Amino acid sequence: ITRQAPAERGYHIFYALCASGEKNRQQYYLKSPSDYNYLSRNEHYWLPEMDDRENFESVCRALTVLGVEASEQTSLFSTLSAVLNLGNVAMKDLDGEAAGFMPEDEALLATVCNLLKIDV
Repeated sequence: ITRQAPAERGYHIFYALCASGEKNRQQYYLKSPSDYNYLSRNEHYWLPEMDDRENFESVCRALTVLGVEASEQTSLFSTLSAVLNLGNVAMKDLDGEAAGFMPEDEALLATVCNLLKIDV
């Protein structure tokens, strides 16, 4: 997840999720692929031969055919968004053995907790 080969995108579901539409962008706190560390390590955010939004819709249809309930799909996409957001969290060395989060990442961590339904 954290690295892609040159001229290659990472897991396509992340790009599809980012392109899934305004409703999902709000529900899952999504941004452009270029805003995520895991997706912006190369410049292949958009591939002209690939329709990421259609890919997302195909994934949803396939999950439905497989019997995955809408609530389970919501949990799946929330988890994927949480993974993307966690990739943007910076860590700092506290004492050579322990690490902590940067204060500016508190809002991002709150978003991740919200996506994963973790009370803080």
